[in-house]
Amino acid sequence: MISESVRKWLQRVDYDVETAEAMLHTRRYIYAVTMCQQAVEKCLKAFIVYLGEDVFPIHNLLRLAELSKVKDQIDKNQMMKLDFLSQYYVNARYK
Repeated sequence: MISESVRKWLQRVDYDVETAEAMLHTRRYIYAVTMCQQAVEKCLKAFIVYLGEDVFPIHNLLRLAELSKVKDQIDKNQMMKLDFLSQYYVNARYK
């Protein structure tokens, strides 16, 4: 059974994926990638909440993969993609 808190995180994931698709169709690629990063971030945070842990403000997907206990199930190529999304998000948002 999924808790209400996990369900809310997953609803946000769906919303972000839909937004990414909309941005892709309108050729707003920076925002499409940003929303993909947000969707992955929220998905990993949903796992953390599912494990009964507290979620805190962090955007680093590699660190979230560790905290959510999924890092060992992700191959090197997927880890590189998580790292790319994290760096892209920081550069798009703060630079």
